[in-house]
Amino acid sequence: MEEGNIVFEGLDRYPLDGQSSIIVANHSCLMDIFYLAMAIPEEHVSVVSARVLYKNVSPRKEIVTNALQAMPIEPMSGIHSKIAMDAISYLLCEGISASIFPEGTYNDRQSISRGRTGMARILLDTCYKGVYPHYVPIAINVSTDDLDKNRMGINKNDLVQVQILEPVSYEHLVDEYYNTDNYEARNRILHEIVDLGMIRIADSLNIPFSEEYLYVSPKENVMFQDGSVMSFEEALENENVVKYQDEVMTRARRIIGNIRRRK
Repeated sequence: MEEGNIVFEGLDRYPLDGQSSIIVANHSCLMDIFYLAMAIPEEHVSVVSARVLYKNVSPRKEIVTNALQAMPIEPMSGIHSKIAMDAISYLLCEGISASIFPEGTYNDRQSISRGRTGMARILLDTCYKGVYPHYVPIAINVSTDDLDKNRMGINKNDLVQVQILEPVSYEHLVDEYYNTDNYEARNRILHEIVDLGMIRIADSLNIPFSEEYLYVSPKENVMFQDGSVMSFEEALENENVVKYQDEVMTRARRIIGNIRRRK
């Protein structure tokens, strides 16, 4: 299927059996969050950086808020990351699929980098609760000689190919993970789960898979939904942790209500 300069492939591979899916994709530019959302043939949650979702940058904040059913992730902030991951697992258990970019930042389009393990933690936590989501990798290929990674909008000279790949079988790793308390073994399984999807994406794009992480600039604060920021020290105060959790869970419940009303 084609939409302007965007080509979608593999729609018949996407599981639509009523079970939720966790969807992973490679990430080379801001517009990927929209390309991915357009490719997924069901209502779902887009997991994006809290900075993209909350930061008061116009018109980006308005476009992201209006175009996506987005959930924030604070990838390097400990308890706030855990709150976000718990909320995404909650959505998956409620039958709402979620998409995420495990690389954590933009790649150089020359290789696919090893993904962070947050996606695997969400998946395993959801399985522990008795729900086994489908695990769907999606490859995004932006062909252009002049990629503006932070641009909002499609460049007429870009050709974007979005390919839904075969779902990944991971169930055998769930029991292996929960049957050991060994840190090294669990860490290996977390990486193996993420690698399964990212290697499949690399193979489909015919580019190398790198076992190195992309560098993610460390943040010194936590961003709340009104765009305000707090230092890590302040954000860890109990009342602010509760505030953050309330914001995230209120957003999750609102998304569930909106999706169910439209069914």
